[in-house]
Amino acid sequence: MLPSRRVVEKVPLTRRIVGTLMGLALVVGIVVFETWPARPRTWVGWVIALFVGGPLLVLGEYAGEVLRRRAPGDPGRRVSVKRIGWLLAVLLVLGCLAYVILLVQARVLGDPLGALGRLIAPHYH
Repeated sequence: MLPSRRVVEKVPLTRRIVGTLMGLALVVGIVVFETWPARPRTWVGWVIALFVGGPLLVLGEYAGEVLRRRAPGDPGRRVSVKRIGWLLAVLLVLGCLAYVILLVQARVLGDPLGALGRLIAPHYH
């Protein structure tokens, strides 16, 4: 028996462009849906939703897939208390670290993240 060869069809360029634009529109739509009721009101808000919210959404989806793949394959398999405790400890440390970073940037740097939020707010509310 001969090994089967995989036939690869060429996708027309117009179909690729349309598919890419539809995927991009879907990502922006999901970002706007997840930030409801604060949706973009100006073109700057739409650019922010596209170039900031879109990659963050894709990164979150990727992280979710990685975590899902690392789940135990057997539903009857037990997860140890050590692993749960370790996960909680890591999450607590990361949360405390994020809080300290927010405090330091507010006191030392003059709160650039707050200024960024005030800069974006007119385009999003």
